[in-house]
Amino acid sequence: TTTALGLAAIPLIITPIDRTVDFLMDSSLRKLYGTPGEPPTS
Repeated sequence: TTTALGLAAIPLIITPIDRTVDFLMDSSLRKLYGTPGEPPTS
């Protein structure tokens, strides 16, 4: 049961980290380098 609870908790831990990293990348490095297929914003 402990293993199952630990595995079930992974999405709850990863989701906020993933959203925070996406936000930080969107507001910093992605502005500089852009994403493939999109023209750079200036």
